[in-house]
Amino acid sequence: MENNTAQLEARVQKLESRTARSGGGGSIVGFGASTVVWRPGGVTAGNVYATWAEVVAAVAALNGAITIGVDTTLAVAIIPVGAWDLRPAGISGTVEFFNATPGDIAPFVTIANAAVTIHGLTGMQDIQLDNRSTSNVITTGVGDAVDFYLRGFASLYQSVLAGAGVSFIAAAGGVVPFDLMFYMQDFSFVGSLDGGVNAIRVAVALSEIHIQDEAIFDTNQLTAAALSVNVFVSSTEITQTALKPYASQAAAPTILPFGFVQRGSADIVVGTGKTAAIPAFVSSVSRILVSLKTPVGDALTIKYAALLADRVNGNLGTFQISALAAAGGGAVNGADTSSIDYEVFSA
Repeated sequence: MENNTAQLEARVQKLESRTARSGGGGSIVGFGASTVVWRPGGVTAGNVYATWAEVVAAVAALNGAITIGVDTTLAVAIIPVGAWDLRPAGISGTVEFFNATPGDIAPFVTIANAAVTIHGLTGMQDIQLDNRSTSNVITTGVGDAVDFYLRGFASLYQSVLAGAGVSFIAAAGGVVPFDLMFYMQDFSFVGSLDGGVNAIRVAVALSEIHIQDEAIFDTNQLTAAALSVNVFVSSTEITQTALKPYASQAAAPTILPFGFVQRGSADIVVGTGKTAAIPAFVSSVSRILVSLKTPVGDALTIKYAALLADRVNGNLGTFQISALAAAGGGAVNGADTSSIDYEVFSA
């Protein structure tokens, strides 16, 4: 209870802090929603800009919720080397990319393979972002927490060209307990096209990742200090081995997703009384429900159970299901080769 109260207080503190930084309680001239269009290879006119530098200058002068429409009809969109500040001192509001390319479900934006940083970007919708930056693109720190959203068919790809120790978002700590709140909605995706890892890196500060709808957070895209990240999964279950709503994060310590239910079936291996090891996000307190699917073999088996001794906790860990010959946990029944269903509740 004390831990829950502390987390609630931290959320309130975070909200109050961000409200203060966004000008809450004060009067901001021109506060409202605006759209800026980035059309590489085009002609700058009105709210349409041909270069990224022009886009940044325009957005940095506008308070309120800003959307940057990306139109790649004439040329590819590349964010060049530089320290780009979309939200300088005195300017506030969200800034998100969205698709403004006719006929394209999700155009590409590439971050150059150079030192690129962006301050003030808070999300994207129906955009594929390929991060090749050799420096952390978005960094939280003192006075700068981040809420970041992926919506629609947005995809964040972490390239191997970025190099080791570099991430798209690096939560460095020093603001409030929840430095980073990362939300994935609709059909959004975090992963890599070429084997890059750690799109998100968290050090010291506590952060949250919310994976919702049909979103997928792919393998090894999160690294964090122990106990620094809460992962909440309500995404629809994906059955393919390589595409789970939250895939294994081997580069991180044990980060178990909250509310993630894993389901499957397995067979008791003849002569052993147990299934083979089943990969799963498990800890010593994870609930594993087991039921008989197709009975085969010795009728003396009374129940099936995933015993604590047969769990290897972690992400990914494993567990085995035993065919027990006596209620309360007797010897395993080596003659049983039944098929078993299971459900794993990760936390």
